[in-house]
Amino acid sequence: MADAIVNVFLEKLLSTLAEEGRYVTEFRDQFEKLQTELQLLQCFLKDADRLKRKNHTIRKILADLRELIYEAEDILADCQLQSRDENQFSQSWLACFSPPKLHFKYQSGKRLKEITEKITSIKQNISSFLGGPLLFQPEVISAQDQMPRWSSQVYDHTQVIAKDDAFYNATGTNYRHLGVDNSMDKKQLIANQKLRGLVSTTKTCEVNKIESGIAKRFSECKYLRVLDVSKSIFELPLSSLLYRVGTLQHLTYLGLSNTHPLVELPDSLENLTNLQILDVSYCQNLKFLPQYLIKFKKLKVLDVSFCGSLENLPKGLGRLSNLEVLLGFRPARSNNGCRIGELRNLTRLRTLGLHLTHADEVEDSEFNAMMNLQDLEKLSISFFDSHGSASDLTSKIDKLCPPQQLHELSVMFYPGKISPLWLNPLALPMLKYLSISSGNLAKMHQNFWGGDNNIVWKVEGLMLESLSDLELQWPKLQQLMQILRVVNVSWCPELVSFPIEDVGFRGGVWIKEQIRN
Repeated sequence: MADAIVNVFLEKLLSTLAEEGRYVTEFRDQFEKLQTELQLLQCFLKDADRLKRKNHTIRKILADLRELIYEAEDILADCQLQSRDENQFSQSWLACFSPPKLHFKYQSGKRLKEITEKITSIKQNISSFLGGPLLFQPEVISAQDQMPRWSSQVYDHTQVIAKDDAFYNATGTNYRHLGVDNSMDKKQLIANQKLRGLVSTTKTCEVNKIESGIAKRFSECKYLRVLDVSKSIFELPLSSLLYRVGTLQHLTYLGLSNTHPLVELPDSLENLTNLQILDVSYCQNLKFLPQYLIKFKKLKVLDVSFCGSLENLPKGLGRLSNLEVLLGFRPARSNNGCRIGELRNLTRLRTLGLHLTHADEVEDSEFNAMMNLQDLEKLSISFFDSHGSASDLTSKIDKLCPPQQLHELSVMFYPGKISPLWLNPLALPMLKYLSISSGNLAKMHQNFWGGDNNIVWKVEGLMLESLSDLELQWPKLQQLMQILRVVNVSWCPELVSFPIEDVGFRGGVWIKEQIRN
């Protein structure tokens, strides 16, 4: 989908030019010329995408264009890194004239000029092939504006054909994505500067076994954006592999889920300042996360769920203002780690997975830590392996203030006999999905039933699982949740009159019948 690739690059280019990095500014004229050519080229891209299946020439032209866009994006990324490094380490203006930097400027300028000339030629070839002149001249667009979408006067269509960007090809060269599996050959990685994604492709209940020679080659793919080695076993010590990964400064995704024995992340990973997604879930031996994690300002997703040995996250996590997904968050019991109160600063958070086990993980001043997270829509709270007095922990839980706009709520291993005070339709008026599983829950608090206000829930999906003591009557629940459409129940023997067989055993799913006209 050449049109999509061009749009993504243009949006990134506009944003980068607005940042005014020194190295980007030095090539501003060439980048802006490239931007103009691409905007003009957009007039024909959708039509060309539609024709490429039938026409070999168009298919070849779009493949060449895609490669040029990727190369231009690599140059842009290099400029950003050079600007960042200079701001951090430069001691004087003489550093700007060091031989490596002069070589970089010369090579980058030369490559940009060649790319722009080739794209200009592609634009002319596509225009001639489709038989129509450009309909629009591009206007100046700021980084805040949306990219325009045009079509030529010859064809009018809205569907876009998927791009021919395969994970692998028979020649074993010039591909940008590669699956990590047991049959990998290190020849696939040698001198492949185009590779952008290495993704684990294990089947269910299987693991990858990666030879040392192959693992060492990962760090040679300097423009790698995605590295996912989850469910993999390496002949090379994992610490040695991760030390090499620290050189991949363009990396935006690092997946280490279910890699053993991962005990800690090495200091070399501190260089991965472009990282947006970090997944270390199911790493049972991971004991702590390094303090440098709070420097990853671009981080959007952090998954530390099911890390049994991880006690807490580093203090200062609230500085990651771009974080949107945080899973497996276990608040610190002291000021040496990240307290639950730091959640107040994560205002862009959309999904939160919280793990509470001790009463002292929440202080009196932290009860409202989640209350003003206006973007938070999905919240899961697990009390697995909770310690100490259940009454002390539940008394703290009762005082929590989840945001009112929650759409999905999941509660697991709740230690109390009566549901939390805030689990009611007045406090959660927008809740659509509710899941309660495992734990000691036996009765719903009066607030759950709407109290004296007779307020009903807007819940459409309900799941109750492994609640051996919970007593609920279906007619009363149905009256409270009037728009309920799907109910999933299993291992809940005390439920009464539910329209599901064997609720105390494997149970099943009830789906509300739709009324047909």
